[in-house]
Amino acid sequence: MIALPLSLRAVARLGGVALLLALLGWGLRVDHLRGTYKARLVLVTGKLVEVTQAFNGFRAEIVDVTERALAQDRARAADVRARNESIAREAERDYQTRIDDARARAERLRAQAGRASAGGGGRSAAHLSGAGTAAGSTDAAADQAGFSAGLTLDDALICTEQAIQLDALITWVERSRAAGVEGLAVEASVSPDAGAMQSP
Repeated sequence: MIALPLSLRAVARLGGVALLLALLGWGLRVDHLRGTYKARLVLVTGKLVEVTQAFNGFRAEIVDVTERALAQDRARAADVRARNESIAREAERDYQTRIDDARARAERLRAQAGRASAGGGGRSAAHLSGAGTAAGSTDAAADQAGFSAGLTLDDALICTEQAIQLDALITWVERSRAAGVEGLAVEASVSPDAGAMQSP
């Protein structure tokens, strides 16, 4: 080994100590930075967890609100559909009763007119005869039954049936509107599984 002068040895020792102190300071600084970054990482990770939880809670709330609204809409649509079907059934019954009555009345008038023209007149023929018409004819029977004058019994029956159909349709629309089921027509046209509105 080479012998160094005393002053140079002291400088070398002081340089070594300074180097050790510098390395120790650098190590402490790295540990400090590492601790700071770990703390920041923990803080950012905690904030990320909070934001994720808040978002998941918001998403769950939106899904819940949407499902409840959808269930309410389905229940309302089912209620409207049930009311519409009830109104349609009632209108159909009323319509069919009135049509059956008109047809039965026409058949009675045909039978009375047939008996009157066959000579079995009597009281029925006198009841059916009208001013300006031959006793026992179907025109006279139509006049007596309240059908329009100048029409045959068959024509008058067709007119009566059409009038009953129109009246039943008007009644059905008015009842549907009063019950608040007019929106079902839009729903039925949008949704292929929704029941179509029935007309009498």
